[in-house]
Amino acid sequence: MAFFKSLYQPTIIYGHAHEILTEKTRLRIQSAEMRFLSRTAGLTLRNKIQSSSLRESLQIETLPIHIDPSQLQWLEHILRMLPNRLLCKVFQAVPTGKRSIGRSRTSWRKYIEKLLGRLDDQELVGANLVIKCEVNFNRTSRNPIDYKYGPRSVVIGYFNNDTWPDTAVANYDADNVAIYFGYGNGTFTSSVLYETGSDSAPCMVAVADFDNDGRTDIAVANFGINSISLLFGTENGSFVSRTPLSTASSRPIFVYASDLNNDTAVDIVTVNYGTHSISVFYGYGNGAFSEPDSYSTGYDSFPLAVVSGDFNNDHKIDLAIANYGTNTVWILFGTGIGTFVNQAVLSTNLHSHPYSIAVGHLNDDNMLDIAVANYGNKNVGVFLGHGNGTFLD
Repeated sequence: MAFFKSLYQPTIIYGHAHEILTEKTRLRIQSAEMRFLSRTAGLTLRNKIQSSSLRESLQIETLPIHIDPSQLQWLEHILRMLPNRLLCKVFQAVPTGKRSIGRSRTSWRKYIEKLLGRLDDQELVGANLVIKCEVNFNRTSRNPIDYKYGPRSVVIGYFNNDTWPDTAVANYDADNVAIYFGYGNGTFTSSVLYETGSDSAPCMVAVADFDNDGRTDIAVANFGINSISLLFGTENGSFVSRTPLSTASSRPIFVYASDLNNDTAVDIVTVNYGTHSISVFYGYGNGAFSEPDSYSTGYDSFPLAVVSGDFNNDHKIDLAIANYGTNTVWILFGTGIGTFVNQAVLSTNLHSHPYSIAVGHLNDDNMLDIAVANYGNKNVGVFLGHGNGTFLD
């Protein structure tokens, strides 16, 4: 049975992943499958063994059961493609007129719609696969006063050690960071404000424990004054400001916190407007940081966001950068000793202008994947990782 499971079954499943599986075809597959299994078991028609009994004794499920999920995987592969890909265009096309002689009366799209209609947890809406779930969201009341401050970024953290999530908001127009302590029931206290400096124009916040005291701290990207403000949490939920980190001639528009060199101390990465670069501040674990190491992202790249992850499975942290200006994602591979080398460039397609980026396991293969929000194309692009630093777009 090893041959059946390792070669025969995968070959049949793969060959039919993108085919229209009519009832007649299903019967033919089952018939071919049973002939193979009967010969493998040394049985003939004279033995009068039912197919269900033979499958049960061999612990084999009928092949069409495996073909349906493979067809849905093929559908998901198409829907992950950028809309200008030929295969995606073919899938979305709605041809008119009669189908030529010899072709199936049902299109593959119609067949997939019927297949999804037989399942309880999925449906096809237009050209998008929508997974139903039982989670519902309720809109909360909007406070119009807070929105006058030009909020640009919000982050969730536990700032006063009461197990209820709190929020921090960067108010670009008001030059401050607002802290809202949560009550645990979806409501929050009035804001507590921390000034970031005159004309600082804070545009991004990130949270982490920068001084290893077990309390959450906040890093703020000050676009207007080329600096990173550091607010250190205290036992009662208030924050103490320390000397900000200078980004020199760069205007930080994004700040990210993570341990990049595996020394258990949190580091800070800024994405810099104007100089088309990122800066890395390595943390010492006591609230202090090194001078920045800068990496260019290319002429007119206009980087907007950065995330980290181990994209080539070498147990060293790498960086992925969304470049709005050049329609690319840059991968900088970490050396493990505080430097990054050998960038890889992923194209997000012309005029896509990637605006935001995230990493995660998107297809359950234990390899990190990348998702980018494309402002220009108004879509989300997905790069599936191979685990060696390369990606499938």
